[in-house]
Amino acid sequence: SQTETLTRLLTQLNPSRFFRINRSVAVSLEHLQNIEPYFKNRLVLKVAGYPETVTTSSGTTAEFRVWLEG
Repeated sequence: SQTETLTRLLTQLNPSRFFRINRSVAVSLEHLQNIEPYFKNRLVLKVAGYPETVTTSSGTTAEFRVWLEG
């Protein structure tokens, strides 16, 4: 499944540079262009090279904020 494939891929990537923001999307710290608050404790992100915005899940938002701080 897509979720299992992403999980396997993330084991090969540097966790200080890549973060899984929801079940189907991981983002690169270097490619984040904009972060805005969204409803229900979520964030909407603009990622360089990706035409659509992506949204954190409510369950990953707090951990994502910590990850951003390094």
